[in-house]
Parts: sequence; C-alpha cells; structure tokens
Amino acid sequence: MTKLNKNLGYFYFRDYYANFPYLIIDSKQDRDEKTVKAYFEDNVSGKNSAFLQFLFPETIEEYQSIGNVTPIELLTQYPGLSSGLGVGHGIKAKGEFKLGFHFDYTSGMPHIPGSSVKGKLRAIFPNENLRKKNISMDETIGRYDYMTKLLEKITSRNDINEKFIDALELEIFEGKYYDSIEKKYKYFPVSQHDTFFDAYITEGNSLNKVFGTDAITPHGDNPVKNPIPLLFMKILPNVKIKFSFDLFEGQNRLLLKDQKRALFKEILLEFGIGAKTNVGYGQFKAI
Repeated sequence: MTKLNKNLGYFYFRDYYANFPYLIIDSKQDRDEKTVKAYFEDNVSGKNSAFLQFLFPETIEEYQSIGNVTPIELLTQYPGLSSGLGVGHGIKAKGEFKLGFHFDYTSGMPHIPGSSVKGKLRAIFPNENLRKKNISMDETIGRYDYMTKLLEKITSRNDINEKFIDALELEIFEGKYYDSIEKKYKYFPVSQHDTFFDAYITEGNSLNKVFGTDAITPHGDNPVKNPIPLLFMKILPNVKIKFSFDLFEGQNRLLLKDQKRALFKEILLEFGIGAKTNVGYGQFKAI
C-alpha cells in the first residue's frame, strides 16, 4: 500500500499523481493520454487506500488550542462531512478521487477554513441574504423569527427585534457599531474584530480513522441517463471537530462573548457546514 507523506494535503494534490507520466513515456515522444490514465488506474487504489487507512495521530492536539473562548467541539454525523469539493482534482481517470478537499497548507491536516465558518454563520442572518437578494420575503421573515427565538433563548431578553439582529450581524461580521451620539456607524479597532479560526479535527472515530469515500452520480439534463459516478473523499461520522474563535465584548457590544459562542454553536448544530448539507452532509451532534 502507498504510504502517506506526513503532509496529507501535499500527498493529495501532488504525490497522488507522482511518478507518472514521465516514468512511462519517453520525453521525446508525444504524451499518450490513454497510456497515462491506464497506468494511473492500475495504481490509484493503493493511493486511495493510504487515506482510507490513515489513523489520526494522538499528538495533533498540541497546536490547536487557540481563541479566547472555550472552543466548540462537535461530532460529525452520518453520512459525514465534505469540505472543499469545489477545489479542482482529477485527470478523468477511473478510480481516482475526482473532487477536491480542504487541507491546512502548513500541517497538511484536513480542516474547514475560517472564512467558510464565518460565511456559513453569516448566511443564516436574514439581512445578509436580503442584500444578496437570493431568498424570498417569506423566508426572510422566517429567518428573523428563527434568530429572534434563538437570541431570546441565549440572552433571556424579550426585546429582540429586526433592528437588533441587523446590528448584531454588522458587529460580529464587519466589526461595525452605531454611534448614537454622532449618529453614524463606526468600526471597532481591527484588533478587536471577532475572529473565526480554521476548524480542525481533534479526534478520529472509534477506530481512530478520519477518511471515507462516497460518490456523486450526476444525471445532467437527462433524468434517465446512466450517470458516471464521481468518487470523492469525505470525513467519516463520529469524528471530533473543534471550532475556535476570538470574540469580544464591552462598550457598544450587543452580546457577551459567551453569548456569541452559544449562538454559533446553535447555528452549527441546526444548519451544519460544508458541501452537500441539503442531503445530510456536514451535520453535527453536541458532545
């Protein structure tokens, strides 16, 4: 079986395709695409198995204690989590992982980028969606109702309204607040903006494994067409993932930092994160 490079990301995007086509094709000849694919198809199962048999290292916790609030630790649920499908991968060869995956550039470990965490959390706020004009008014009202009930639960306040929710969105995601004296919006210092760190795996499943496989079977415009499965890699169920944040409170802040943390946790548990959440991927269970 192929052995993994210590950096999983490097292996996935570089070593996965190493040792071909130049070992099988004379550099003076034209590249024979069919020969290249045939060679790769004969060897790809070992490279796929290297990921599927990978055991999560026990020492990985050392570099993951970041943020100024208690991290949110959640367990992935069936069918698992997929992050990075939009990243290019594959040469259209049989048996390869055809879709991308997110890995931390330095450590090589799978992760969810902080920008994705921030984007997912903000997407639940109705005002951001109104600006993008991609949801109906009925859904907008529903989102305000959802946020109102959630914030009332977290803060024990009964005066939550649409104005408060819109202002909270600007505070958390843009670092802005309304100065009631000068009657205009101002920015908190950049060093005091709420920060969303990359989310990392901290434990494998009961067998200490992390990766599994699944496939997309696109039909295109023809519903009776026999689809060609697109194999992709996923994070297995029952894998622990840690979400970390730097959050701020104090003058002109609408929520305490622990209240923001509680808000984020509820949203992640309700809506999940990553690709294909509409078919069950990216869902979590609280620990």
